[in-house]
Amino acid sequence: MVKVLGYVPGVSIIHNMHPLTKLIWLMGGLVLSLLLGVRGLAIGVVVIFAMAEYTGVWSPSKGYYQFLLFFAGIVVVLSLLFTKEGTAFWSDFLGTLAPTDEGLYIGFVTGLRMVFVAGVFPIFLGTTEPRDIVTTLVENLKVPYDYAFMFTSALRFVPILLEEIDLIDQAQRARGFQVSGRGPLARLRAYGPIAVPLVISSLARAENMAVAMETRGYGSGPRTYYYSAPMVLGDIFALGLLSVLILMTALQ
Repeated sequence: MVKVLGYVPGVSIIHNMHPLTKLIWLMGGLVLSLLLGVRGLAIGVVVIFAMAEYTGVWSPSKGYYQFLLFFAGIVVVLSLLFTKEGTAFWSDFLGTLAPTDEGLYIGFVTGLRMVFVAGVFPIFLGTTEPRDIVTTLVENLKVPYDYAFMFTSALRFVPILLEEIDLIDQAQRARGFQVSGRGPLARLRAYGPIAVPLVISSLARAENMAVAMETRGYGSGPRTYYYSAPMVLGDIFALGLLSVLILMTALQ
């Protein structure tokens, strides 16, 4: 989970795509998730998992995907227990909590749609460098640079914070500390030795980043970009394929 939402270097076809193409595919995936049925969503989830393995994103994001599948299973169970529409599988099973075919269908659709939507983000972020995301947001989508920079900075520091949490936890355990206590308040107080060093290190990193930005003249004038990736034939083909998929799905 340490490198979730972080860039994973690679030489795959998806790595070499234009960032704008991948961003459009990300938005198109959200549209497809609303149009597809159970079979289409299931195929889409399998394709997403295959793409994550192909791009090298699966290994660092394995815990993330496992959590998605676990949460999707909870959604299916809750839908089975509390959806009253449809035909019950057992008429006397737990009285009013009798599972129905409609509940099973709604649960699978909701769970698969959740995995489909949330599963594409690690692939996009893992195959696109933060600087390319900033360039695309500013040059192609005309997003103000300050907002684009804040967005990508937040994404970049997520894996760093997760790594620091893991290091602080290991250091505290090496000193004999264990998170324990009776009741939620006691357990919350027990997380203090982890939360306090994390906050202090985060503030120090933010201060160092602010100093670095000032010394490099951030906000002092118009920006120029050393690197600008052009759209190539592969990007046009990928966008055309996305258009065809959305059109075919909408006409079904």
